[in-house]
Amino acid sequence: MTQCAGVVRSGESLTEASATIADLSGRFGGASTDPDRAEVANLLLVAAALAAAAIERTESRGAHTRDDHPTPDVDQCRRLVLTVGTG
Repeated sequence: MTQCAGVVRSGESLTEASATIADLSGRFGGASTDPDRAEVANLLLVAAALAAAAIERTESRGAHTRDDHPTPDVDQCRRLVLTVGTG
């Protein structure tokens, strides 16, 4: 997440992060009674939500900095509401 979806990100790096998260979710995600596995699943869910929201926001705004679109875009001055599935 730090490397691909950190402080400065791009569409390309966010797509890479999303693919990695999907791969890891397939291997380690899902409900579990094991506390460590459940924690990993929760972290992957949060990572997926962050990556999805960052992909949708294709401009720089606030602490979200896109090096492929560095200036705010008045047309994107809105709230984003995304749903991230768990399976």
